[in-house]
Amino acid sequence: FGIHVAEIEVEGPLNPVWPPEWHRRIFPQRLSKESEEAYAGRVLRAFMKKAYRRDVSDEEVAGMVAIYRREKAAGLPVKKSLRMPLATILTSPSFLFIANRHDPASEPGLQKQVSPFELASRLSYFLWRSMPDEELFARARSGDLLLPDVLASEIRRMLEDPRSEALVTHFTRQWLGLDKLERLKIDPTLHPDYDLALHQSMVGEATAFFREILHEDLSLYTFIDSDFLMLDERLARHYRIPDVRGNAFRRVRHSPDSRRGGVLTQAAVLTATSNGIRTQPIRRGAFILEEILADPPKPPPADVPPIEDLVPVDPATGLRKRLEQHRSNAACLNCHRKIDPLGFALENYDAIGMWR
Repeated sequence: FGIHVAEIEVEGPLNPVWPPEWHRRIFPQRLSKESEEAYAGRVLRAFMKKAYRRDVSDEEVAGMVAIYRREKAAGLPVKKSLRMPLATILTSPSFLFIANRHDPASEPGLQKQVSPFELASRLSYFLWRSMPDEELFARARSGDLLLPDVLASEIRRMLEDPRSEALVTHFTRQWLGLDKLERLKIDPTLHPDYDLALHQSMVGEATAFFREILHEDLSLYTFIDSDFLMLDERLARHYRIPDVRGNAFRRVRHSPDSRRGGVLTQAAVLTATSNGIRTQPIRRGAFILEEILADPPKPPPADVPPIEDLVPVDPATGLRKRLEQHRSNAACLNCHRKIDPLGFALENYDAIGMWR
């Protein structure tokens, strides 16, 4: 016998205190002798400043108050009348986009300077992936944020804030293409060493390495060649490095003859630039050109087949010979002259970043 559930009803939110904190932030207490419309204007102005991440003009507030009036004229109470203007604010381009408000009367032909509020938003969404805090807003409101010394001071403050972990996590994943690891199917027959723990350690190494360079203020060249690795026990075993115990990432110095160092020898990067079965020198070379050297190769011509689809002259030929045949096409030669040497330089690392 079984049980059949015909319907489930859930009541909520069940807040121990009403109104909850978020409600009080949007709808503060009315002041004594404050009219309903004055209260609505105060609510809307405060909400718009937060949503738009800048000060707002009287005209902008008046436009939202006009929407409130229409709702109030329909017989709705104050807070319900505020729903429509609040929803309108949240669908505004000023909320959805970090847009610069240039002065239309500024002299044409001159480069328009970023406004202090837009600079504040750029900083906060890049470093924190969130809106500016009150301190950053205050710097923007005074205009001091445009001063080089103040800007540098704010950047240091924001990087020291725990919210800067968002930069470490999201920028590293985007720059190094770590999201590709989530979609990559690793052949367990060819690579039995690969499992979920190793996958997590690969991503952890890349983010820990970026974090170390950022917070220790190391040279940018460290991304290319470093005398240390950021390892936990699982990844150290994968790299065949002894005496690393535990799941915490820590800085491990390596010997001068080590075949590791920098981002290009990290397992996450090497795996993300393979196909889960074998290495792909072209993809690795293109990655170096695009993400390290800022010199991305041009897209391949539409009439040139991929390397994998190329019918070799000799069925037993290897990848290098296939590439030589591919480069015989003049349209491919210029790009592959730059891509191939970089990709083949990493061929001693297999599809999951092990040295072979």
